[in-house]
Amino acid sequence: MNEDFLMDTTDPNQSITTEIFNADRFRLPNESDQQWFYRKQFIEAFRFEYNEERLLCLAQCYANTKCLGCMLNESIRQ
Repeated sequence: MNEDFLMDTTDPNQSITTEIFNADRFRLPNESDQQWFYRKQFIEAFRFEYNEERLLCLAQCYANTKCLGCMLNESIRQ
């Protein structure tokens, strides 16, 4: 079986904390410049608050609200 070495999403101490941080490595090939702008803003603003998997998930949700008009449940927005 192929094992993935993902970060543990239950450990709040596993945030992205490297001194040299390059958010561009998270850009998706099919992402528009506008979508990337919002995702990158979120990633850079909250990179110390969440582990990588959660951060990328929330960044995508944020970009979706800005670019696609998606609405999020109040509990998610908090």
